[in-house]
Amino acid sequence: MNKLKFNDENVKKLGFFSVDTQFSDTEVLNINNNRARLRLRAKGNTKSFFVVLGSNRVNLGQFDEEYYSVQQAKYDAMKFLEKGSLETTIVSPPLKKVIEEVEAYDRDILQRKGYTQDSYRMKLVPKHILNMPIHMIKWNEIKAIKEHILVVSTPKQFNMTVAKLRAIWNKARKHFYRDLLWDLPNPFTDLKIENLPKNKRAIPSFDELVDMWKVLHNSDLDLVYKTIFKLKMAFGCHMTELLKFKLEHIVKDELGTWLYMPVNHHKNSTHDNGIEHRLWLHPKLADLFWAYMTEYKPKNYLFEGIEIDKPLHPASVSKWWYRLKKDGQVKFTHDTFRHALITYCRNKCNSSLITGHCYIESTQARFYTNWEDEAVRGEFKQSNFVYQTALIKALGKDF
Repeated sequence: MNKLKFNDENVKKLGFFSVDTQFSDTEVLNINNNRARLRLRAKGNTKSFFVVLGSNRVNLGQFDEEYYSVQQAKYDAMKFLEKGSLETTIVSPPLKKVIEEVEAYDRDILQRKGYTQDSYRMKLVPKHILNMPIHMIKWNEIKAIKEHILVVSTPKQFNMTVAKLRAIWNKARKHFYRDLLWDLPNPFTDLKIENLPKNKRAIPSFDELVDMWKVLHNSDLDLVYKTIFKLKMAFGCHMTELLKFKLEHIVKDELGTWLYMPVNHHKNSTHDNGIEHRLWLHPKLADLFWAYMTEYKPKNYLFEGIEIDKPLHPASVSKWWYRLKKDGQVKFTHDTFRHALITYCRNKCNSSLITGHCYIESTQARFYTNWEDEAVRGEFKQSNFVYQTALIKALGKDF
């Protein structure tokens, strides 16, 4: 029997075998006085784990770095040594699979937002830990995650990553793996690095926002991206909110043209709170918008991706603004448009009626205000009118 230290890297390195070849792990598994080594059978490009105890041989599964790692095979082998049968054990999935299940639940069932950043943070977790059975993640693995992230990224990213992992664990315990995780403490709890210095963020003034509009207007960007960024400046909305608009969300009434956000569209909207939001377009902004619509003729989403049933991805849009920033043409990120709007509107109009913060400001707002009342809708229009008129006046021919 060939000896080999079993880990994903070593098993992966094993090449093609024309004849059946077996390997035994250097580590001895020992539980309840049952001792055995994890074994591996390799033939061709296939590598399968098994364990032998006395006259009993149990095939565990075929090696796959993502879905059946060495750690998972060792876990299954230990369960067999403990109980004498795999049929009585609860399968412990790798962390990666749990992340995928919870993210799919958030995205498809709860229709939550914010996946671009979450996906980036999960990539910061070392691969061998992503492949570990979730119940086996203990303090040593947490230390490895921390050490890795502090080398490749920042303490702030570590805090946000473990916060996301803590939430994933809690949802997995509640919705997917109660029998496995219910009695186990969440290993990602109480890990935040405290008192981190914060960089003061550069926020554009209204005049600087106007200058960025002019740069955008005179740039060589495609009309679709110009339109997206101009609407973002006018409304201060999040990129995901803007890209989710469909043809059916364009509404006209006696007050003018609106872009309507149904439940679960606005960042603060959930099915629980039922928030619906609306953005009023100044006639000149509406002209700009309809010029885009006439040229591009979208069929479903206003800003369609390659597939018409999907919108442009936020990252594919943002890269064009970052190109302007990299070239030195603008010095602020596009997510600061909202800051400029809110700052300008102080003492001039109610910015929360533009940004949508109005629905959660107070008990009266959350439970007692009729947002469909004609007078209330007039207030929405007036706040949008004040801000957009200021933009139009400041921009002149560059609008």
